[in-house]
Amino acid sequence: MCVVWICGLTLLFSSLAFSGPFLYVNPYDATDSMAIKNDIDLLADYGLISAPVLTWPLPWKSIGSSLLSTESELTVKEAPSFVQLAYFRVLARYKKALSRAWSPGVFISGGSKLNPFRTFQWQPRSDFEVGGSLEKQNQRIAANLAVNYGKYADVTGDVHLDSSYFYLFLGNWGIGVDKMSRWWGPGFTDSMILSANAPPLPTLTLQRMGADAFETKWLSWLGPWLFTTSLSVGGDDVPIAHPLIWLTNVSLRPLQSLQLSFSRVSFFAGETRPLNQRMLWNLIKVDNNCNSLTQGQEYCNKYSPGTEHWEFTMDWNLNKTFNFPANLYLQTIFNDRVPYSYAPWLYRSGFNPPIPGRTAFLAGSNIWFPLKKALVRLYGEFEYTFQHVYYFWGPMVPQIYGYSKYPYVYYGKNIGSSLGDEAMGYSLGGIINESNGTSDTFLIRYIKLYYFYYQNPVEEYLRDKVLWVSLGKTFPLPNQFGQVSTQLGYLSNLKGVRYKSSTSGFLVWSKKF
Repeated sequence: MCVVWICGLTLLFSSLAFSGPFLYVNPYDATDSMAIKNDIDLLADYGLISAPVLTWPLPWKSIGSSLLSTESELTVKEAPSFVQLAYFRVLARYKKALSRAWSPGVFISGGSKLNPFRTFQWQPRSDFEVGGSLEKQNQRIAANLAVNYGKYADVTGDVHLDSSYFYLFLGNWGIGVDKMSRWWGPGFTDSMILSANAPPLPTLTLQRMGADAFETKWLSWLGPWLFTTSLSVGGDDVPIAHPLIWLTNVSLRPLQSLQLSFSRVSFFAGETRPLNQRMLWNLIKVDNNCNSLTQGQEYCNKYSPGTEHWEFTMDWNLNKTFNFPANLYLQTIFNDRVPYSYAPWLYRSGFNPPIPGRTAFLAGSNIWFPLKKALVRLYGEFEYTFQHVYYFWGPMVPQIYGYSKYPYVYYGKNIGSSLGDEAMGYSLGGIINESNGTSDTFLIRYIKLYYFYYQNPVEEYLRDKVLWVSLGKTFPLPNQFGQVSTQLGYLSNLKGVRYKSSTSGFLVWSKKF
Protein backbone atom coordinates (compact mmCIF):
# COMPACT_ATOMS: atom_id res chain seq x y z
CA MET A 1 0.00 0.00 0.00
CA CYS A 2 2.84 2.40 0.76
CA VAL A 3 4.27 1.75 -2.70
CA VAL A 4 0.98 2.85 -4.25
CA TRP A 5 0.97 6.09 -2.28
CA ILE A 6 4.58 6.80 -3.29
CA CYS A 7 3.63 6.20 -6.94
CA GLY A 8 0.65 8.49 -6.47
CA LEU A 9 2.73 11.31 -5.05
CA THR A 10 5.19 10.87 -7.90
CA LEU A 11 2.36 11.20 -10.40
CA LEU A 12 1.04 14.24 -8.58
CA PHE A 13 4.25 16.16 -9.17
CA SER A 14 5.11 14.66 -12.54
CA SER A 15 4.96 16.31 -15.95
CA LEU A 16 1.36 15.46 -16.76
CA ALA A 17 0.83 19.04 -17.83
CA PHE A 18 -2.75 20.22 -18.15
CA SER A 19 -4.11 23.68 -17.64
CA GLY A 20 -7.50 25.22 -18.10
CA PRO A 21 -10.98 24.88 -16.58
CA PHE A 22 -12.12 21.88 -18.65
CA LEU A 23 -11.16 18.25 -19.12
CA TYR A 24 -11.73 17.50 -22.79
CA VAL A 25 -10.35 15.49 -25.69
CA ASN A 26 -7.62 17.41 -27.53
CA PRO A 27 -4.37 16.65 -29.37
CA TYR A 28 -2.06 18.58 -27.03
CA ASP A 29 -2.32 16.56 -23.84
CA ALA A 30 -5.36 14.30 -24.00
CA THR A 31 -4.69 11.98 -26.93
CA ASP A 32 -5.05 9.13 -24.41
CA SER A 33 -8.71 10.09 -24.12
CA MET A 34 -9.99 6.53 -23.63
CA ALA A 35 -7.63 6.14 -20.67
CA ILE A 36 -8.80 9.43 -19.17
CA LYS A 37 -12.46 8.42 -19.54
CA ASN A 38 -11.59 5.04 -18.03
CA ASP A 39 -10.16 6.71 -14.90
CA ILE A 40 -12.99 9.24 -14.60
CA ASP A 41 -15.70 6.58 -14.95
CA LEU A 42 -13.99 4.38 -12.35
CA LEU A 43 -13.78 7.18 -9.78
CA ALA A 44 -17.41 8.08 -10.43
CA ASP A 45 -18.44 4.45 -10.00
CA TYR A 46 -16.57 4.25 -6.68
CA GLY A 47 -18.17 7.48 -5.43
CA LEU A 48 -14.91 9.44 -5.45
CA ILE A 49 -16.48 11.77 -8.02
CA SER A 50 -20.04 12.74 -7.13
CA ALA A 51 -20.80 14.78 -10.28
CA PRO A 52 -22.40 13.26 -13.39
CA VAL A 53 -19.72 12.50 -16.00
CA LEU A 54 -21.81 11.88 -19.13
CA THR A 55 -21.11 15.13 -21.01
CA TRP A 56 -17.66 16.23 -22.15
CA PRO A 57 -15.96 18.70 -21.75
CA LEU A 58 -16.16 18.15 -18.00
CA PRO A 59 -15.63 21.24 -15.84
CA TRP A 60 -12.72 20.58 -13.50
CA LYS A 61 -14.61 22.40 -10.75
CA SER A 62 -17.27 19.68 -10.75
CA ILE A 63 -14.60 16.98 -10.35
CA GLY A 64 -12.03 18.63 -8.08
CA SER A 65 -14.33 19.37 -5.17
CA SER A 66 -15.18 15.66 -4.93
CA LEU A 67 -11.57 14.51 -5.24
CA LEU A 68 -10.40 16.77 -2.40
CA SER A 69 -13.32 16.16 -0.05
CA THR A 70 -12.60 14.59 3.32
CA GLU A 71 -14.92 11.70 2.46
CA SER A 72 -13.00 10.91 -0.75
CA GLU A 73 -9.62 11.11 0.98
CA LEU A 74 -10.80 8.59 3.57
CA THR A 75 -12.42 6.35 0.96
CA VAL A 76 -9.38 6.21 -1.30
CA LYS A 77 -7.13 5.07 1.55
CA GLU A 78 -9.23 1.91 1.86
CA ALA A 79 -9.72 1.42 -1.88
CA PRO A 80 -7.89 -1.19 -4.00
CA SER A 81 -4.54 -0.14 -5.40
CA PHE A 82 -5.80 0.22 -8.99
CA VAL A 83 -8.46 2.66 -7.76
CA GLN A 84 -5.85 4.62 -5.80
CA LEU A 85 -3.64 4.93 -8.87
CA ALA A 86 -6.57 6.14 -10.98
CA TYR A 87 -7.34 8.68 -8.25
CA PHE A 88 -3.79 10.01 -8.26
CA ARG A 89 -3.69 10.18 -12.07
CA VAL A 90 -6.81 12.32 -12.20
CA LEU A 91 -5.73 14.36 -9.18
CA ALA A 92 -2.43 15.11 -10.91
CA ARG A 93 -4.28 16.50 -13.90
CA TYR A 94 -6.55 18.53 -11.64
CA LYS A 95 -3.60 20.07 -9.79
CA LYS A 96 -2.09 21.10 -13.12
CA ALA A 97 -5.45 22.57 -14.13
CA LEU A 98 -5.07 25.10 -11.29
CA SER A 99 -1.86 26.49 -12.80
CA ARG A 100 -1.87 30.24 -13.50
CA ALA A 101 1.29 30.14 -15.62
CA TRP A 102 1.41 30.45 -19.39
CA SER A 103 1.11 26.95 -20.83
CA PRO A 104 2.21 26.36 -24.44
CA GLY A 105 1.66 23.06 -26.24
CA VAL A 106 2.50 21.47 -29.58
CA PHE A 107 1.56 18.35 -31.52
CA ILE A 108 2.33 16.72 -34.85
CA SER A 109 0.65 13.68 -36.36
CA GLY A 110 0.90 11.51 -39.43
CA GLY A 111 -1.34 8.73 -40.62
CA SER A 112 -2.93 6.90 -43.51
CA LYS A 113 -6.46 5.65 -44.26
CA LEU A 114 -7.79 6.82 -40.90
CA ASN A 115 -10.73 5.08 -39.25
CA PRO A 116 -13.90 6.51 -40.90
CA PHE A 117 -15.98 5.66 -37.80
CA ARG A 118 -14.57 7.90 -35.08
CA THR A 119 -14.86 6.91 -31.42
CA PHE A 120 -14.17 8.68 -28.12
CA GLN A 121 -10.46 7.99 -28.59
CA TRP A 122 -8.73 11.00 -30.12
CA GLN A 123 -7.47 10.56 -33.67
CA PRO A 124 -6.30 13.07 -36.31
CA ARG A 125 -8.71 14.23 -39.01
CA SER A 126 -6.22 14.24 -41.89
CA ASP A 127 -3.11 12.31 -42.87
CA PHE A 128 -0.88 15.15 -41.67
CA GLU A 129 -1.60 17.64 -38.89
CA VAL A 130 0.51 20.02 -36.87
CA GLY A 131 -0.52 22.56 -34.28
CA GLY A 132 0.37 24.74 -31.34
CA SER A 133 -1.53 26.21 -28.39
CA LEU A 134 -1.06 28.77 -25.63
CA GLU A 135 -3.18 28.71 -22.46
CA LYS A 136 -3.57 31.21 -19.66
CA GLN A 137 -6.06 31.61 -16.85
CA ASN A 138 -6.75 33.46 -13.63
CA GLN A 139 -9.61 33.48 -11.17
CA ARG A 140 -12.06 35.14 -13.58
CA ILE A 141 -10.82 34.39 -17.10
CA ALA A 142 -9.46 31.37 -18.97
CA ALA A 143 -8.20 31.43 -22.54
CA ASN A 144 -6.56 29.05 -24.97
CA LEU A 145 -5.51 29.95 -28.48
CA ALA A 146 -4.93 26.76 -30.47
CA VAL A 147 -4.10 26.76 -34.17
CA ASN A 148 -3.53 23.66 -36.27
CA TYR A 149 -3.16 22.78 -39.93
CA GLY A 150 -4.93 19.82 -41.49
CA LYS A 151 -6.78 19.11 -44.73
CA TYR A 152 -10.38 18.63 -43.61
CA ALA A 153 -13.54 20.66 -44.19
CA ASP A 154 -14.19 23.32 -41.56
CA VAL A 155 -15.34 26.91 -41.27
CA THR A 156 -11.76 28.21 -41.43
CA GLY A 157 -10.56 26.05 -44.32
CA ASP A 158 -7.42 24.01 -43.68
CA VAL A 159 -6.22 26.20 -40.78
CA HIS A 160 -8.28 25.37 -37.71
CA LEU A 161 -8.91 26.77 -34.25
CA ASP A 162 -9.89 23.42 -32.69
CA SER A 163 -9.40 23.31 -28.87
CA SER A 164 -9.52 27.13 -28.58
CA TYR A 165 -11.66 28.88 -25.96
CA PHE A 166 -12.16 32.13 -24.06
CA TYR A 167 -14.28 32.00 -20.88
CA LEU A 168 -15.39 34.45 -18.22
CA PHE A 169 -16.40 32.99 -14.85
CA LEU A 170 -19.21 34.47 -12.77
CA GLY A 171 -19.78 32.55 -9.56
CA ASN A 172 -20.57 28.96 -10.49
CA TRP A 173 -21.12 29.77 -14.16
CA GLY A 174 -18.86 30.12 -17.16
CA ILE A 175 -19.78 32.02 -20.31
CA GLY A 176 -17.56 32.13 -23.35
CA VAL A 177 -16.75 31.17 -26.91
CA ASP A 178 -15.01 27.92 -27.77
CA LYS A 179 -14.28 25.33 -30.41
CA MET A 180 -13.78 22.28 -28.20
CA SER A 181 -14.54 18.67 -29.02
CA ARG A 182 -17.79 17.57 -27.36
CA TRP A 183 -19.11 14.13 -26.51
CA TRP A 184 -22.54 13.76 -24.90
CA GLY A 185 -23.24 10.21 -23.81
CA PRO A 186 -21.93 7.17 -21.90
CA GLY A 187 -20.60 5.24 -24.90
CA PHE A 188 -17.01 4.55 -25.89
CA THR A 189 -17.59 3.96 -29.62
CA ASP A 190 -20.27 6.52 -30.43
CA SER A 191 -22.79 9.08 -29.21
CA MET A 192 -26.25 9.36 -30.71
CA ILE A 193 -26.68 13.10 -30.04
CA LEU A 194 -23.21 14.74 -30.12
CA SER A 195 -20.00 12.88 -30.93
CA ALA A 196 -16.47 13.49 -32.22
CA ASN A 197 -17.47 12.56 -35.77
CA ALA A 198 -17.63 16.16 -37.05
CA PRO A 199 -15.04 18.87 -36.39
CA PRO A 200 -15.72 20.81 -33.18
CA LEU A 201 -18.51 23.34 -33.55
CA PRO A 202 -17.67 27.00 -32.82
CA THR A 203 -20.03 27.94 -30.00
CA LEU A 204 -21.17 30.66 -27.65
CA THR A 205 -21.68 28.69 -24.44
CA LEU A 206 -23.15 29.08 -20.96
CA GLN A 207 -22.12 26.25 -18.62
CA ARG A 208 -22.56 25.40 -14.96
CA MET A 209 -19.06 24.74 -13.63
CA GLY A 210 -19.76 23.09 -10.28
CA ALA A 211 -22.20 20.20 -9.86
CA ASP A 212 -23.47 20.99 -6.34
CA ALA A 213 -27.00 19.76 -5.67
CA PHE A 214 -29.88 22.13 -4.97
CA GLU A 215 -30.12 23.07 -1.30
CA THR A 216 -33.92 23.29 -1.24
CA LYS A 217 -35.65 20.11 -0.11
CA TRP A 218 -37.98 20.26 -3.13
CA LEU A 219 -35.12 19.83 -5.60
CA SER A 220 -32.26 18.35 -3.58
CA TRP A 221 -33.38 14.84 -4.57
CA LEU A 222 -32.10 15.55 -8.10
CA GLY A 223 -28.56 15.27 -6.76
CA PRO A 224 -25.48 16.87 -8.32
CA TRP A 225 -26.27 18.40 -11.70
CA LEU A 226 -24.65 20.16 -14.65
CA PHE A 227 -26.14 22.37 -17.35
CA THR A 228 -24.77 23.43 -20.73
CA THR A 229 -26.35 25.48 -23.48
CA SER A 230 -24.54 26.53 -26.65
CA LEU A 231 -25.35 28.41 -29.85
CA SER A 232 -23.45 27.62 -33.04
CA VAL A 233 -23.62 28.24 -36.79
CA GLY A 234 -23.58 25.47 -39.38
CA GLY A 235 -21.79 25.31 -42.71
CA ASP A 236 -22.72 26.31 -46.25
CA ASP A 237 -22.94 22.79 -47.72
CA VAL A 238 -26.58 22.21 -46.67
CA PRO A 239 -29.92 23.20 -48.31
CA ILE A 240 -30.29 26.22 -45.99
CA ALA A 241 -26.78 27.59 -45.58
CA HIS A 242 -25.40 28.59 -42.18
CA PRO A 243 -28.27 27.42 -39.98
CA LEU A 244 -28.22 28.25 -36.30
CA ILE A 245 -27.60 25.25 -34.02
CA TRP A 246 -28.81 25.34 -30.42
CA LEU A 247 -27.44 22.61 -28.14
CA THR A 248 -28.69 22.12 -24.58
CA ASN A 249 -27.94 19.44 -22.00
CA VAL A 250 -28.87 18.78 -18.38
CA SER A 251 -27.16 15.86 -16.64
CA LEU A 252 -27.82 14.83 -13.07
CA ARG A 253 -27.14 12.11 -10.54
CA PRO A 254 -30.13 11.49 -8.25
CA LEU A 255 -28.48 8.34 -6.88
CA GLN A 256 -24.82 7.46 -6.62
CA SER A 257 -25.58 4.45 -8.80
CA LEU A 258 -27.63 6.32 -11.43
CA GLN A 259 -26.71 9.05 -13.91
CA LEU A 260 -29.25 10.69 -16.21
CA SER A 261 -28.83 13.00 -19.19
CA PHE A 262 -31.35 15.05 -21.18
CA SER A 263 -30.35 16.86 -24.38
CA ARG A 264 -31.96 18.91 -27.12
CA VAL A 265 -30.28 19.93 -30.39
CA SER A 266 -32.17 22.28 -32.72
CA PHE A 267 -31.32 23.42 -36.25
CA PHE A 268 -33.22 26.55 -37.32
CA ALA A 269 -33.15 29.82 -39.32
CA GLY A 270 -30.27 30.31 -41.79
CA GLU A 271 -29.35 32.58 -44.69
CA THR A 272 -32.60 32.15 -46.63
CA ARG A 273 -34.78 31.91 -43.50
CA PRO A 274 -33.87 34.85 -41.24
CA LEU A 275 -34.73 34.47 -37.58
CA ASN A 276 -37.81 36.35 -36.42
CA GLN A 277 -39.65 36.74 -33.13
CA ARG A 278 -42.40 34.23 -33.85
CA MET A 279 -39.93 31.61 -35.10
CA LEU A 280 -37.93 32.04 -31.90
CA TRP A 281 -41.07 31.71 -29.76
CA ASN A 282 -42.11 28.53 -31.60
CA LEU A 283 -38.60 27.17 -31.01
CA ILE A 284 -38.73 27.93 -27.29
CA LYS A 285 -42.13 26.30 -26.81
CA VAL A 286 -41.11 23.23 -28.87
CA ASP A 287 -43.59 23.88 -31.68
CA ASN A 288 -41.78 22.90 -34.85
CA ASN A 289 -44.30 20.50 -36.43
CA CYS A 290 -46.02 22.97 -38.76
CA ASN A 291 -49.05 21.74 -40.72
CA SER A 292 -49.34 23.60 -44.03
CA LEU A 293 -52.93 22.36 -44.52
CA THR A 294 -54.21 24.05 -41.37
CA GLN A 295 -51.65 26.82 -40.82
CA GLY A 296 -50.80 27.68 -44.41
CA GLN A 297 -47.62 27.18 -46.40
CA GLU A 298 -46.57 30.81 -46.02
CA TYR A 299 -46.82 30.59 -42.22
CA CYS A 300 -44.78 27.37 -42.14
CA ASN A 301 -42.09 28.79 -44.42
CA LYS A 302 -41.68 31.90 -42.32
CA TYR A 303 -42.29 30.83 -38.73
CA SER A 304 -41.55 27.09 -38.42
CA PRO A 305 -38.13 26.83 -36.69
CA GLY A 306 -36.56 23.81 -38.41
CA THR A 307 -35.72 20.42 -36.90
CA GLU A 308 -34.75 19.16 -33.50
CA HIS A 309 -33.52 15.98 -31.83
CA TRP A 310 -33.91 15.01 -28.20
CA GLU A 311 -31.81 12.59 -26.17
CA PHE A 312 -32.27 10.68 -22.94
CA THR A 313 -29.54 8.60 -21.29
CA MET A 314 -29.52 6.28 -18.29
CA ASP A 315 -26.28 4.89 -16.84
CA TRP A 316 -26.69 2.37 -14.02
CA ASN A 317 -23.69 1.46 -11.87
CA LEU A 318 -24.11 -2.13 -10.66
CA ASN A 319 -21.15 -1.82 -8.29
CA LYS A 320 -23.15 0.34 -5.89
CA THR A 321 -26.32 -1.73 -6.26
CA PHE A 322 -25.05 -5.32 -6.31
CA ASN A 323 -21.33 -4.95 -5.54
CA PHE A 324 -20.58 -6.10 -9.08
CA PRO A 325 -18.06 -3.97 -11.05
CA ALA A 326 -20.10 -3.18 -14.14
CA ASN A 327 -22.30 -0.56 -15.79
CA LEU A 328 -25.37 -0.80 -18.00
CA TYR A 329 -26.34 2.16 -20.13
CA LEU A 330 -28.85 3.16 -22.77
CA GLN A 331 -28.77 6.31 -24.88
CA THR A 332 -31.88 7.09 -26.93
CA ILE A 333 -32.30 9.81 -29.54
CA PHE A 334 -35.76 11.10 -30.55
CA ASN A 335 -36.36 12.64 -33.97
CA ASP A 336 -40.02 13.64 -33.73
CA ARG A 337 -43.17 13.43 -31.67
CA VAL A 338 -45.29 10.35 -31.13
CA PRO A 339 -47.19 9.81 -34.43
CA TYR A 340 -50.92 10.52 -34.27
CA SER A 341 -51.82 7.06 -35.55
CA TYR A 342 -50.07 5.45 -32.57
CA ALA A 343 -51.42 7.73 -29.84
CA PRO A 344 -54.57 9.51 -31.09
CA TRP A 345 -55.74 10.03 -27.51
CA LEU A 346 -52.84 12.47 -27.03
CA TYR A 347 -54.05 14.77 -29.77
CA ARG A 348 -57.07 16.98 -30.12
CA SER A 349 -57.83 20.15 -32.06
CA GLY A 350 -55.31 22.82 -31.17
CA PHE A 351 -53.25 20.51 -28.95
CA ASN A 352 -49.98 19.00 -30.16
CA PRO A 353 -48.13 17.62 -27.12
CA PRO A 354 -44.32 17.61 -27.37
CA ILE A 355 -43.96 13.96 -26.37
CA PRO A 356 -40.80 12.62 -28.05
CA GLY A 357 -40.97 9.65 -30.42
CA ARG A 358 -39.17 8.21 -33.47
CA THR A 359 -36.15 6.67 -31.80
CA ALA A 360 -32.73 5.21 -32.45
CA PHE A 361 -30.43 4.07 -29.67
CA LEU A 362 -27.09 2.86 -28.35
CA ALA A 363 -27.05 0.21 -25.61
CA GLY A 364 -23.95 -0.97 -23.82
CA SER A 365 -22.29 -2.50 -20.83
CA ASN A 366 -18.79 -2.46 -19.41
CA ILE A 367 -16.94 -4.30 -16.68
CA TRP A 368 -13.71 -3.31 -14.96
CA PHE A 369 -11.14 -5.20 -12.90
CA PRO A 370 -7.46 -5.00 -11.86
CA LEU A 371 -4.64 -6.76 -13.66
CA LYS A 372 -1.80 -6.46 -11.18
CA LYS A 373 -1.81 -2.67 -10.67
CA ALA A 374 -3.39 -1.86 -14.04
CA LEU A 375 -7.02 -0.89 -14.54
CA VAL A 376 -8.74 -2.98 -17.23
CA ARG A 377 -12.15 -2.11 -18.67
CA LEU A 378 -13.96 -4.25 -21.25
CA TYR A 379 -17.03 -2.91 -23.00
CA GLY A 380 -19.62 -4.10 -25.47
CA GLU A 381 -21.99 -1.81 -27.35
CA PHE A 382 -24.86 -2.18 -29.81
CA GLU A 383 -25.87 0.78 -31.96
CA TYR A 384 -29.11 0.92 -33.93
CA THR A 385 -29.97 3.93 -36.11
CA PHE A 386 -33.07 2.53 -37.79
CA GLN A 387 -35.96 4.80 -36.84
CA HIS A 388 -39.09 3.30 -35.24
CA VAL A 389 -41.84 4.81 -33.11
CA TYR A 390 -40.06 3.44 -30.03
CA TYR A 391 -37.02 1.16 -30.32
CA PHE A 392 -38.22 -1.88 -32.34
CA TRP A 393 -41.94 -1.03 -32.13
CA GLY A 394 -43.80 0.46 -35.06
CA PRO A 395 -42.92 0.80 -38.75
CA MET A 396 -39.46 1.84 -39.84
CA VAL A 397 -39.09 5.39 -41.17
CA PRO A 398 -35.93 6.47 -43.03
CA GLN A 399 -33.29 9.02 -42.10
CA ILE A 400 -33.46 9.79 -38.40
CA TYR A 401 -30.71 12.37 -38.93
CA GLY A 402 -31.11 13.71 -42.46
CA TYR A 403 -34.76 13.83 -43.56
CA SER A 404 -35.25 17.63 -43.87
CA LYS A 405 -33.79 20.88 -45.15
CA TYR A 406 -31.77 20.86 -41.94
CA PRO A 407 -29.64 17.69 -42.01
CA TYR A 408 -27.89 16.82 -38.75
CA VAL A 409 -24.42 17.67 -40.07
CA TYR A 410 -21.55 20.12 -39.74
CA TYR A 411 -19.42 20.46 -42.88
CA GLY A 412 -20.56 17.13 -44.26
CA LYS A 413 -20.13 15.14 -41.04
CA ASN A 414 -22.98 13.91 -38.85
CA ILE A 415 -22.64 15.56 -35.44
CA GLY A 416 -24.30 12.52 -33.85
CA SER A 417 -23.64 8.90 -34.74
CA SER A 418 -20.60 8.28 -36.93
CA LEU A 419 -22.58 5.45 -38.58
CA GLY A 420 -25.30 7.79 -39.85
CA ASP A 421 -28.78 6.66 -40.84
CA GLU A 422 -29.99 3.07 -41.20
CA ALA A 423 -27.05 1.29 -39.63
CA MET A 424 -26.24 -1.28 -36.98
CA GLY A 425 -22.97 -1.55 -35.11
CA TYR A 426 -21.68 -4.29 -32.81
CA SER A 427 -18.58 -3.36 -30.80
CA LEU A 428 -16.27 -5.11 -28.37
CA GLY A 429 -13.38 -3.15 -26.92
CA GLY A 430 -11.02 -2.76 -24.02
CA ILE A 431 -8.83 -0.20 -22.25
CA ILE A 432 -5.84 -0.88 -20.02
CA ASN A 433 -4.48 1.93 -17.82
CA GLU A 434 -1.07 0.87 -16.58
CA SER A 435 0.56 2.19 -13.42
CA ASN A 436 3.44 3.84 -15.31
CA GLY A 437 1.20 6.18 -17.33
CA THR A 438 0.98 3.93 -20.38
CA SER A 439 -2.42 2.99 -21.80
CA ASP A 440 -3.50 0.37 -24.33
CA THR A 441 -6.73 -0.03 -26.29
CA PHE A 442 -8.30 -2.54 -28.63
CA LEU A 443 -11.52 -2.47 -30.62
CA ILE A 444 -13.43 -4.94 -32.80
CA ARG A 445 -16.41 -3.44 -34.61
CA TYR A 446 -18.83 -5.06 -37.06
CA ILE A 447 -20.98 -2.53 -38.92
CA LYS A 448 -23.93 -2.87 -41.33
CA LEU A 449 -24.78 0.28 -43.30
CA TYR A 450 -27.71 1.46 -45.46
CA TYR A 451 -29.85 -1.60 -44.84
CA PHE A 452 -33.15 0.27 -45.10
CA TYR A 453 -32.50 2.28 -48.26
CA TYR A 454 -31.73 -0.58 -50.60
CA GLN A 455 -34.24 -3.42 -50.26
CA ASN A 456 -34.62 -4.06 -53.99
CA PRO A 457 -32.45 -7.04 -55.06
CA VAL A 458 -31.04 -4.90 -57.90
CA GLU A 459 -29.68 -2.46 -55.29
CA GLU A 460 -28.35 -5.15 -52.97
CA TYR A 461 -24.75 -4.23 -53.82
CA LEU A 462 -25.26 -0.77 -52.27
CA ARG A 463 -25.56 -2.27 -48.80
CA ASP A 464 -22.32 -2.33 -46.83
CA LYS A 465 -20.83 -4.66 -44.25
CA VAL A 466 -17.45 -3.78 -42.76
CA LEU A 467 -15.26 -5.07 -39.96
CA TRP A 468 -12.90 -2.76 -38.08
CA VAL A 469 -10.09 -4.08 -35.85
CA SER A 470 -7.56 -1.84 -34.10
CA LEU A 471 -4.89 -1.72 -31.41
CA GLY A 472 -3.73 1.52 -29.78
CA LYS A 473 -1.06 2.60 -27.33
CA THR A 474 -0.16 5.86 -25.57
CA PHE A 475 3.02 6.24 -23.54
CA PRO A 476 5.11 9.04 -22.00
CA LEU A 477 8.58 9.67 -23.37
CA PRO A 478 11.61 9.83 -21.05
CA ASN A 479 13.08 13.11 -19.82
CA GLN A 480 9.69 14.85 -19.96
CA PHE A 481 9.79 14.89 -23.75
CA GLY A 482 6.03 14.62 -24.18
CA GLN A 483 3.92 11.61 -25.07
CA VAL A 484 3.25 9.46 -28.11
CA SER A 485 -0.06 7.96 -29.21
CA THR A 486 -0.31 5.42 -31.97
CA GLN A 487 -2.97 3.20 -33.49
CA LEU A 488 -2.82 0.38 -36.01
CA GLY A 489 -6.06 -0.84 -37.54
CA TYR A 490 -7.55 -2.80 -40.40
CA LEU A 491 -10.83 -2.12 -42.21
CA SER A 492 -12.19 -5.20 -43.96
CA ASN A 493 -14.85 -4.69 -46.63
CA LEU A 494 -17.12 -7.71 -46.27
CA LYS A 495 -19.78 -6.44 -48.68
CA GLY A 496 -20.57 -3.30 -50.67
CA VAL A 497 -18.82 -0.70 -52.80
CA ARG A 498 -18.23 2.31 -50.55
CA TYR A 499 -15.28 1.02 -48.56
CA LYS A 500 -12.10 -0.77 -49.59
CA SER A 501 -10.18 -3.17 -47.37
CA SER A 502 -7.10 -1.37 -46.12
CA THR A 503 -4.61 -1.05 -43.29
CA SER A 504 -4.96 2.07 -41.16
CA GLY A 505 -2.58 3.79 -38.79
CA PHE A 506 -1.45 7.03 -37.21
CA LEU A 507 1.25 8.35 -34.88
CA VAL A 508 0.96 11.49 -32.73
CA TRP A 509 3.60 13.27 -30.67
CA SER A 510 2.42 15.95 -28.26
CA LYS A 511 3.86 17.99 -25.42
CA LYS A 512 2.65 20.60 -22.93
CA PHE A 513 5.42 22.82 -21.61
